[in-house]
Amino acid sequence: MIRIGWRVAAVGLLGLAACGSEGGGSGREGDETVAGGELDQPVRWRSATLGLEDEADVTVDVVADIDPPVVVAGAGSFDAWVVDGGRVARAEVADLSWQFFELGGTAYGPGPEGAVVAVGTAHPEDETSRPAALVSTDGGRWDLVTDDDLAVPGVLRDVAATADGFVAVGGRIDGTRPTPDTLVPAAWGSADGRQWELLDLGGVLGGSDDHLSGGLVAVAADGERVVVASGTGVWLSPDEGETWEAVELPEPDGVDELVGDVGGLKAAVHGTDGFLLVGVTGGDLEGSACWPGHRPTARRGCR
Repeated sequence: MIRIGWRVAAVGLLGLAACGSEGGGSGREGDETVAGGELDQPVRWRSATLGLEDEADVTVDVVADIDPPVVVAGAGSFDAWVVDGGRVARAEVADLSWQFFELGGTAYGPGPEGAVVAVGTAHPEDETSRPAALVSTDGGRWDLVTDDDLAVPGVLRDVAATADGFVAVGGRIDGTRPTPDTLVPAAWGSADGRQWELLDLGGVLGGSDDHLSGGLVAVAADGERVVVASGTGVWLSPDEGETWEAVELPEPDGVDELVGDVGGLKAAVHGTDGFLLVGVTGGDLEGSACWPGHRPTARRGCR
């Protein structure tokens, strides 16, 4: 699974596609030489503007495993585009009654007919927040998931494709806690992206409260193995969320702990060489440092 995500204040999005030397298409184009300065196989870049409905902070994901790739954006609303060479088609999206939508992540499901799932946090007119998901077969049309298991106060922050479906993570509001609106870790599983069930996080919730505040922020998967992270804690499931065990992270040189106003783990991905966790240390933006932790069981890290 290849995903490229970023958050930025924007009035529009620009898509650039690298193509072969043949083919047409609308938009601006330009050739660039390959390494070595020769034009034997020029790379032609095509650009297209992806319009946004309004000016806002926007979170963008690129789903590259599906062909053609899909650009997904969460700003005031949910938008998606299918990018086929130099041709860009805006996706059809079901009517959404939210005030705005925070995109958490996207994933392309297993198998040749896997679905594309986008998860995030919906903010209705009543200023509450709730987990939300949309699903598409090809990126060209998106339907809202209406499963009751997602209809709880809380947030959805990330999703990953597993061997048999998807795991999405975030937090739900626990009304039994002393502090109102406290988020506790929550995760949902789905075989097709349309029907979801709340997973049993007994192995996660049984840990220290220091690692549970704010819910879960990231998830990554390698087949049946699933890694989830809160701001300061990591858990591994060998069976797609059936059981969980805590992972002890090594302490990188020169880093005291993953705390601070902007501190904590932020992202988890899986690549060809294992899992990668990325976090931030420091109490303010100027004093923060990116901290990659390679493989959840490895005894190494870097600052």
